[in-house]
Amino acid sequence: MDGLPLGALRLCEITAHWLTERFATVSSWKRWQEREQAWKSIDPPIQYAATYLSKVGQWRAPVLTGIIECPTLRRDGTLLSKSGYDPPSGLYVDYAGPPLHMPDAPTRADALAALETLKTPYSEFQFADPATGISIALAATLTAVVRRSLRTAPLFAFDAPVMGSGKGLLVKIAALIATGRPAPLLSQGKDEAEDEKRLGSLLLAGVSMMNLDNIERPVGGQLLNSMLTEPVCNPRILGKSESPEMPCNLTLFATGNNLQFLGDMVRRVLICRIDPGCERPDARTFSRNLNDWVPEHRQSLLGAALTILRAYIVAGKPAQPIQPYGSFEEWSGLIRSALVWLGEADPCLSRAALEEDDPVMASLHSILPLWHDSIGERVVTTNEVCGIARDDLLLALLEIAGSRRDQDKVDPRRLGKWLTKYKGRVSSGLRIVRGEDEHRKTALWRVVRSTISAGSAGSAGSAIYPTQGIGSCKNDSVKIILPNGSIELKQTPHSPHSPQDIADDWCPE
Repeated sequence: MDGLPLGALRLCEITAHWLTERFATVSSWKRWQEREQAWKSIDPPIQYAATYLSKVGQWRAPVLTGIIECPTLRRDGTLLSKSGYDPPSGLYVDYAGPPLHMPDAPTRADALAALETLKTPYSEFQFADPATGISIALAATLTAVVRRSLRTAPLFAFDAPVMGSGKGLLVKIAALIATGRPAPLLSQGKDEAEDEKRLGSLLLAGVSMMNLDNIERPVGGQLLNSMLTEPVCNPRILGKSESPEMPCNLTLFATGNNLQFLGDMVRRVLICRIDPGCERPDARTFSRNLNDWVPEHRQSLLGAALTILRAYIVAGKPAQPIQPYGSFEEWSGLIRSALVWLGEADPCLSRAALEEDDPVMASLHSILPLWHDSIGERVVTTNEVCGIARDDLLLALLEIAGSRRDQDKVDPRRLGKWLTKYKGRVSSGLRIVRGEDEHRKTALWRVVRSTISAGSAGSAGSAIYPTQGIGSCKNDSVKIILPNGSIELKQTPHSPHSPQDIADDWCPE
């Protein structure tokens, strides 16, 4: 399979011929010969294998949750080092290296010593942020060793301003420690649909990690988002019209120059930036060749990684002064917390810089203030917005919804799709809210100041629309878009009420 390194383990679908050969290996098949009046050895008839394969759901075979190539930790924190199938975890361990030397109940002092050992391969990398950079690199390695036992984990991205800075080498270090070989490589396709099929083919092979290599366009997509925040997913298989459900408990990496991530992908990524500070980083010399040094010291590096995590577990997983990381609570409570417990920087500190580079947030930061300044908070259709937009607002809208027929005009339909996708998102203290003219079945939009406090969970996401003077709506009603997406109409007294009075009635401070 393309992208898999030489010798990499993979899952293969069983065929009737393969199963027939196994039948012949584990049992003796004979047929009675009337003429000779004796039993004669034969090959197993293939219909027995075909029949067995067709009995889906009746195989009584143990469930395989993943293949690993190193000792790891089970979900309960116990060490799994014996090769073969492990019924409690459903993991198959294929580790042929020497046994690890690590304490049964390591202390914090043991963990600190192990941390110094694990830091050794990273000592000559030039991280843009030395503290956060090495913390993310360490987190990537720790995650690769125990990923099969974690429900979810973020994507680890390695970024640099120029080629040859060592991005791929950082991924290789984690992969060599966890599997003894480089990570399977996956290049970007021409579009998201092709990306999904390529991802699906490697998922079906059961790989334990994957490196999205040499990325050139912004990273995102529904499948990739799902793979990072869900334990199972349903990818489309390359060359087939199938979407089987399969585990996605693998470590995901990404490498590229000046990486960008789209929309919801931003919160799922930890990015480590390398800044070599020279014109030809690939011409630098180092004290050790990590391609050889890491495999030679794999035993001690693996032992160090597991000692760090075991020590944190033995200590009772003491709480750390860090903010929650939604969708990755289990990962945060082990990998991230263990590093902070040992005095390392919080690897999630990189998220702030990544959010600043998010093209979606950049568009929202640009458009919402300009819209609010030009149109205010009055309710408009996309056609009206396209007619009103001038100067900077027009330029900003052309970036996200320019007409394919006339580059100087905004396409109302494309603008409507963009507004629908990002309605409710808060940026620069403003948010997009949506209503509808029920008579003309037209979407109505406005940009309002976000006044919902962080603690007002019950009303967060609601939007209020005065319907006076819009289509055929009544003058004494207000349309409410509730957080769950449902709509309510509020009848108001016939005395004159301003839209702000009605808003105060529905969302009192």
